[in-house]
Amino acid sequence: MKYEAKVIPEGINSSDEHPLKEFLLLVGGAFAVITLLIVLLAYLSDFMVGFISPEMESEWFDAQSFDLGQIESSLSKTDDAIDHPYEDIELYIVSLLQKLKSENYQGFQFTVNLYDDTLPNAFIIPGGHIFISTALFDYVESENGLAMVLAHEMAHQYERHPIRSLGRGVLISIVLTTVLGSDTSQWLSGLLFETVTIGQLAFSRDQEREADKIAVDSLIAYYGHAVGSDEFFSRIKNNKDFSNDLPAFYQSHPGTEDRIEFLKQKIAQSTGQKTNLPKLVTDQQQ
Repeated sequence: MKYEAKVIPEGINSSDEHPLKEFLLLVGGAFAVITLLIVLLAYLSDFMVGFISPEMESEWFDAQSFDLGQIESSLSKTDDAIDHPYEDIELYIVSLLQKLKSENYQGFQFTVNLYDDTLPNAFIIPGGHIFISTALFDYVESENGLAMVLAHEMAHQYERHPIRSLGRGVLISIVLTTVLGSDTSQWLSGLLFETVTIGQLAFSRDQEREADKIAVDSLIAYYGHAVGSDEFFSRIKNNKDFSNDLPAFYQSHPGTEDRIEFLKQKIAQSTGQKTNLPKLVTDQQQ
């Protein structure tokens, strides 16, 4: 039997779909899968955190496990951060923190750490360690304004946001590294990690809104009103150096105007007098 070569039909290995359409479908599918993965990992992380008590977290992330002095030194604009002269102010803020704590905070422990910086900032890390920059004092007019910032960070710990965020970050990093491997093209890796970043920022914005609500309720419980709770955000908004042109979905915090509007609604519900800041704090204001 003589073999006769057959002519291969044209277009047998080509698709009728436009290449650009196929590319967009591939990218869209990757976005959908990664977004679903982020949500599932977030819920898994939150579920696991439920088995970690506040006391256990404090033991895991105590001052010895975190070199708080080193963190403070790395944040500070000066070389003598660890030997700063703010012990009296820290003691005052700790006393204010104790007054803001309700029975819901049973089992929660906090530390307060001041550091020198020209930018106003406050944040909390796992274990209840609150860091406040000295520049923040220039952005509050009263104890009420400072209390709002402090209560906001306390609320993050109450809702376990720091350790939840840490858990989400670790789980997502491990899974993506395992899925992507080392052979994935650079552009695809960048695209997928960018998707994860946007998803994480959305979680962060939700946490900030949640902390605002709890914090202002703490102020109302202690002072009897929410007057002054908007001081920090109002001053930030009026400072052109802190204008943020990034779209809202790419920011870790909700829009400043939205936060101010929420607080003003709370302020309008009751009236009261602000409490003055002590002289040891006002002396730090420029």
